[in-house]
Amino acid sequence: PGDDRAEIDEILNAMSIPMTDRILTVYFNQLMRVHSEDPAAAEMAGVDCTGITLSHEQHDISEDRAAKRGLSDRVRFKLQDYRTMKAKPFDRIVSVGMFEHVGAPHYRAYFQAVRDLMTEEGVALIHTIGRNEHPGITSPFIRKYIFPGGYIPALSEIAKPVERVGLFVTD
Repeated sequence: PGDDRAEIDEILNAMSIPMTDRILTVYFNQLMRVHSEDPAAAEMAGVDCTGITLSHEQHDISEDRAAKRGLSDRVRFKLQDYRTMKAKPFDRIVSVGMFEHVGAPHYRAYFQAVRDLMTEEGVALIHTIGRNEHPGITSPFIRKYIFPGGYIPALSEIAKPVERVGLFVTD
């Protein structure tokens, strides 16, 4: 939990979130948990936060925690796939620990969804574990113990689809 809180603080600081921002969190368990458990984090300058997940358990626990803390008016959780989400654009989009599961053939669709769900001036933070070598096969250890069914991308695989949908890599 302490490490999660430090990670959340780092992400929020990196994104410079103003008081009025609408935030979308995509399948990010730690951020969803912090928003639903920690009133100070959920109130963080009064932002409006929507978390989406495909996990029924994650959704139910997060909804319950937010309701118990009286945060349901500004912190919501949906059972929703990012590919089918239609919403008023968000000022900030945060996705941590999920991109490894998208799969290289779907990168362009993923970044197009990010683009479509974000305001013109919006900022997205997409955090992924990456490889510092050419694209290749994810090691058997990582496939078995870290990201079953996941793929660790090379930056060269990510840059092209980002640019093709009109987004920019800044860090």
